[in-house]
Amino acid sequence: MLALAETKLAESQMPNREIYLISDLRIPPAELKTNIPIALIPLPETSEYENLAVISANALPQLVEKHNQQLIQFTVANYGSTKRQDVLLKAVVNDIKLAEKFISIPSQSTITETIPVELRSDGWQSGYIEVNDERQIMDNRCYFAFPFYSKPRVAVISQSSNLPPILATVLRVYSSSTPQVISPDALSLSDLDKFQLFIVYNCGPLTSRLLEIFTTLQNRKSGILFCLGNNLSADLKSYLNNTFGLEIKDRTQKSITIDNINAHHYISSLVSGKPLKNPILADYWQAVNKSAGVLISAQNFPLAVINGKQSLWLWNISADNNPFFIDPAFPVLAFRTLDYIAGSEIPETNAKIGQVLTFNRLKLPTGEIITSRRYLATEPGIYIFEPDTPRSYAMAINIDYSDSEARTNFPKGVKNLGEKWEDKLFFSRLGHDLWKILLAIAFALMIVEIIIVKTEEARAK
Repeated sequence: MLALAETKLAESQMPNREIYLISDLRIPPAELKTNIPIALIPLPETSEYENLAVISANALPQLVEKHNQQLIQFTVANYGSTKRQDVLLKAVVNDIKLAEKFISIPSQSTITETIPVELRSDGWQSGYIEVNDERQIMDNRCYFAFPFYSKPRVAVISQSSNLPPILATVLRVYSSSTPQVISPDALSLSDLDKFQLFIVYNCGPLTSRLLEIFTTLQNRKSGILFCLGNNLSADLKSYLNNTFGLEIKDRTQKSITIDNINAHHYISSLVSGKPLKNPILADYWQAVNKSAGVLISAQNFPLAVINGKQSLWLWNISADNNPFFIDPAFPVLAFRTLDYIAGSEIPETNAKIGQVLTFNRLKLPTGEIITSRRYLATEPGIYIFEPDTPRSYAMAINIDYSDSEARTNFPKGVKNLGEKWEDKLFFSRLGHDLWKILLAIAFALMIVEIIIVKTEEARAK
C-alpha cells in the first residue's frame, strides 16, 4: 500500500509531496521507508478496546478405538475490559456447520473448551471454529485439519492364518473389523495401494519378493509394523538391523522391567511419565541399540523402535506371559503406533501465514490448483497437498494471533502530526506560509518604491 501511494504521487508530478498514514496504531512494530515524507494522523480512542479471538483449534486424539464423534478443542481469548456473556461459536467441518456452543469469557483472559462434532465420512477432515465478533474479523476464525478413518485398511503379512490373541485384538479394535491376512507368497505390488498400513508377523524368510515389497513401502513412506514372534530368520534379522539401527541378538525369557518411555514422540508421549501397573516383559528379543529411534526400553535394551513410518516391536507378541500386555498403557501405545505409521495421527495446528510450502501440486483455499513446487502462504485457510491422489493431505494455516491483542506501536520513519493535525497538513501549511511570503513581497515593494522616490527627488535638486 505504501509503494502504491508513492507511485501515485510520482505520477501526479506535484513538486511537493507527502504521504499521510491514518491509524489507531494497533499495528505490529514496523519501520516505513520511502522517498516521500510520511506523516501520521492518529485516530482518537472512541471506546474501550474490545476483541475476541479464536487463537487455537485442533482435534483431540482418540485413544483406543475409532468412533465418528470427534472432539475439537479450541481456545478463545478476550482482550477486552468487560466480561463477554453467551458468546456463540460454531464448528464447521468440510463446509458443513456441525455444532454450535455458547460460552462466557472473563475480561483479559482465555478459556479452552471442547465441542463434539459427528464426522460423516472418512479421509482428511478440515474446517474451523468461528466466533461472532465484529472488532477484528480476521481473528474470529481458526482453521484445523486432521485425518479420520473409521475403518483403516490394514493387512497382515504372515504365514500364519491365525494371529496371536493380543495382536488380533489390537488390530480388530483399531480397524473395527477383522484384518486381512495375506501370505508373503501371494502378496504383489498391486496390493500395496489397497491398504493404509501393513503388519508383518511370522512372515518366514526374507525372499526377494518380500524384500521388494518392503523396499517399495519404505520408498513410499507407507506404514509397516514389524511384530516379532517365537522365531526370526537370519535374513529378516539382518534387514531389521539395517532398517532400524539395531543389533538383534537372541530371544530370551529373562524378565525385564520397562524403565524408559520416550516423552518426545507422538507414539509414546501420552504414556510417558505415568507409572506402569505392569511394566514387566518376560519374553522378548534382546537387541543392542546402534542408532535406533527408541520409544520404549528396559535396562538399555530397546523394546519398541521407530524409523519414519516403520516401527518394530521386539517383545514376543505371541507370548502369553508378558504382563505388560495387560497394562492400561499398552492399548494406548498400540493404538497410537498404528495411528502414526498409518498417517492418521492428529497433526499440530501451528502453521502461520508466511510459511513456505513445498509440493508437487497444491490446492489453495480459493480452490485454485498450482504446480510451482514452492508457495508462500499469504492467506489463512486449508491448503491441500497432492489433491486427488492417494497421498493427499491437508494443512491448516492461520494468522498470527498476536495482532489481536490491544497494543500500540508507533512506526519508525514517520512524523507524528499530533492532535492538531489539521493545521499541519501540507496544504494548510502552504496557506499559512503564503501570506507571509506575500507580506514580505509587499514590504520589499514599499522599500523599493521609497528608494525610487528618494532617488528622483535627489536628481531634481
